[in-house]
Amino acid sequence: HSVYNQPIVNAMHIQSIIERMLCNCNREGVTYVIYGDLNVNMLKSNYITDSNDVLGCRNIVTKQTCFKSKVATLIDVVITNVSKCLQHIRLVDCDFSDFHHMV
Repeated sequence: HSVYNQPIVNAMHIQSIIERMLCNCNREGVTYVIYGDLNVNMLKSNYITDSNDVLGCRNIVTKQTCFKSKVATLIDVVITNVSKCLQHIRLVDCDFSDFHHMV
């Protein structure tokens, strides 16, 4: 699945959607990879990092992906329950993005 969370979307709404999606995948024993721009800084503890801990999944992007402000953030994710299969994620600076690196 790919996800884009617009900055104007209520945080509780996107939290509910992501938690429901992850819970359904885990309940059904489905292997999943969720990637996208969540507009939530994954370098800080938040509802997504907390859900990942509880549901046994992992964001395999570990470096900053957005350089819009003076403090870089990690808002582009690849969340999966099979992180051993996806160990080589690269971030690429690209000319057509305003301030994001491509994952």
